[in-house]
Amino acid sequence: MKKLGFTETPTVLLRIPNFPFIKTLFFNNNSSSVVAQLASNSLMVREEQIVTLKQQENREHIEIIKLNESYGWGKIRKVKKFGINIRYFHLGGVYLKDPLDYNGIIKKIFSQYHISFLQIVSAESNSWNRMLKRWKKASMNGFIFFDLNAGVFQNINIMFGIIDVF
Repeated sequence: MKKLGFTETPTVLLRIPNFPFIKTLFFNNNSSSVVAQLASNSLMVREEQIVTLKQQENREHIEIIKLNESYGWGKIRKVKKFGINIRYFHLGGVYLKDPLDYNGIIKKIFSQYHISFLQIVSAESNSWNRMLKRWKKASMNGFIFFDLNAGVFQNINIMFGIIDVF
């Protein structure tokens, strides 16, 4: 893979349960200024193009959560555990005009949808990851891409919603 010029970025996973006091343990509120600096040297995708493509596929409904000029998008999923259907929100991607909006988008997801937890799968080097705590290595494949003339980036700001687009 490396001989052909492809690179792989590992993925990390975060599941935030919908319990009022436990949710707060996942927020890292002191990092927004650091994250804003990191985002300036990041490879980023155009989330609006990804969302449009996903909506045109029309396989599943895409939920869009807007806050100020920022937004997050994803899908409501169900998993069956111990004979019980558990609803969760799988965050596909985020566009942040202001890093402070990230926590607000997450809080809005919990208040707007009746879910048991929020699941986020992200590139390990995503600068937005620093806004949250308790990330774990994901067991799924990493992001594999061919960075044709893209340059060298400190951070790759992509989430799992992009995985089947390109």
